[in-house]
Amino acid sequence: MLDQRMWNPSSSPPSSTGVTARASVASSIWSKRSRRRAALALDLLEEFRPLADRLALTLVNRGQLTAKDFCEREGGAFLLESDARKAVVVAYQERKQEELTHPLLAQPLALGLVPLVQARLLARAVRGETAGYLPFTIK
Repeated sequence: MLDQRMWNPSSSPPSSTGVTARASVASSIWSKRSRRRAALALDLLEEFRPLADRLALTLVNRGQLTAKDFCEREGGAFLLESDARKAVVVAYQERKQEELTHPLLAQPLALGLVPLVQARLLARAVRGETAGYLPFTIK
């Protein structure tokens, strides 16, 4: 759920930077080729997966998410209950407001804007305007 919240691939930062979500750098960098998936956006999303994992673990460690917040569906799938989903969304929105110093730009930036900045940097690299692409890492 948190991965999906980072951005919807149909309106993803890559498509807002002049690089369509279905554009290819050999169709994708890591994701398998598929007409139904926005491969480049999903590749860019991988940089932010640790942030989603960290938020999920924080919510569990603080007791904001417990086993009672999940319901089991047919086939063994687990889904968050409505109140728990709301808590996750609120925590996610709060986390997006936090500021950090972008490693390449060396200036403060809201965490929620980092995917857009990274998409713009990737677009520049794909168009050959920069020597390469520096993936986002958080310490």
